[in-house]
Amino acid sequence: MLAQALAKSPDERFGTGRELAEAAAEAIGPPALTEEPVIHLPAEVPAGARLPLHRARRRLVWFALVGMAGVVAVAVTAALVLPLLGSEPAREGSESRTPDGSASPNPDALPRLAWNPVPDIQGVFGGLGDQAMAAAVVGVDGTIVAVGYDDTRANGNAAVWTSSNGLRWTQAESEALGVSGEQRMEGAAVIDGELMAVGWELSGGDTDPAVWTSADSGATWRRLDAVTSGLHETGNQAMRTVIEAPPGLVAVGHDNSAGNIDAAVWTSTDGTIWVRQTSTFFGGRGQDDMLGVTTFGEELVVVGFGTTETGDRDAAVWVESGGLWNRIEDGSLGGEGNQQMIAVLAAGPGLVAVGFDDSRGDEDAAVWTSTDGRNWERAPTEAVFDRPGAQTMYTLVQVGSALVAGGSSDTPAGDTDGAIWLSADGTNWTRLSPASTAAAALGGLGRQRINSLVVFERRLLAVGSQRGPQSDQAAGWITDPFLSPS
Repeated sequence: MLAQALAKSPDERFGTGRELAEAAAEAIGPPALTEEPVIHLPAEVPAGARLPLHRARRRLVWFALVGMAGVVAVAVTAALVLPLLGSEPAREGSESRTPDGSASPNPDALPRLAWNPVPDIQGVFGGLGDQAMAAAVVGVDGTIVAVGYDDTRANGNAAVWTSSNGLRWTQAESEALGVSGEQRMEGAAVIDGELMAVGWELSGGDTDPAVWTSADSGATWRRLDAVTSGLHETGNQAMRTVIEAPPGLVAVGHDNSAGNIDAAVWTSTDGTIWVRQTSTFFGGRGQDDMLGVTTFGEELVVVGFGTTETGDRDAAVWVESGGLWNRIEDGSLGGEGNQQMIAVLAAGPGLVAVGFDDSRGDEDAAVWTSTDGRNWERAPTEAVFDRPGAQTMYTLVQVGSALVAGGSSDTPAGDTDGAIWLSADGTNWTRLSPASTAAAALGGLGRQRINSLVVFERRLLAVGSQRGPQSDQAAGWITDPFLSPS
């Protein structure tokens, strides 16, 4: 039996694993089991944890073969039988359809997310006007801070919400958040233990870039408004987001003082005096806007969009190296229709950017990856991204070794739900199924949209907006505690 199993010629071997097992059973006789076989869980599984069904089945096959044919027969059988068992099934509640030639994400490398709506216990998420949380950061002393805007008062004001656990929220009250005109916060970061938010304010008919800071975990705020700040120029400017990078701070956004909307970069060494950077790569093509930024080694990588000669939009990438800026020319960033990068993260093969592409007639979620910031490729999982209606990725966060993207997706009923996509490597993606109980809280009546994600205390928090009876309201969603993938 063993000689036949190890024969060099495939024609002389057993035809199937079943034939080998039957021959082994005949050779050694029936097993003498005096008690139920025990399957031992690996030591790394916490007490009380259940072994996934597909793993349990593999272990049952393994121990059954040991009882029948001994260790030597098992080694032979494993080489023939285990490949027939196929790959790991996709975890429940996720969609992992990929086109031919692309690999499905490894379920064991993805965080298990079960979403719940954040209750508005304090009554701070709604009102007669529009509200939305635009960005979220983890502040000092374990405080979570979400920034955005609140139109429930006479003027549209910048708005800040804070929480210690992601479930109970309060809205900060500060004169710096609402003065004459309209203000909005669009991005935030923690800089040397101090919170900084950036956005824009409407003043004298134009919009100026705006900067706010908080030294007490978002409870009170100070607005940078000095005439010497470098933030008051002719025309309209807006900061989208801010990051800590040489020479100290870098904020990106746009400027349309020259007639077209051009990409814009501001730098500051201390957060009080800001200097507009100049480069031939920031404008001259129509409408350009910088939306996301990340550090990548000693370089800065900025993503957004630029207008082509035909009038549509292409995704756009700018790279700063050694104080010099360059705009990347890469065929994967454009094409028919409109493409736009919204967020970027140093992760996956090097860099991962998310956004949308409407070249197929409606907006589809889109992912680009790069190993060096200069050469980009589109993620191949079109079957996950190309769905009826509009889907857009707005935010990206790393959870352990995995990536989670958040955004919105149209439903068959005609409204919009919050949406979550997951990837183990930044290239192959799966979407948390809207029909699953794990994602049901992201939908409902009206429209929901996830603008930003943040990880804290083994949970993932999503913030954004949802449509109320009369207006958009700030909204949040939070997961059950999870074990981050390694």
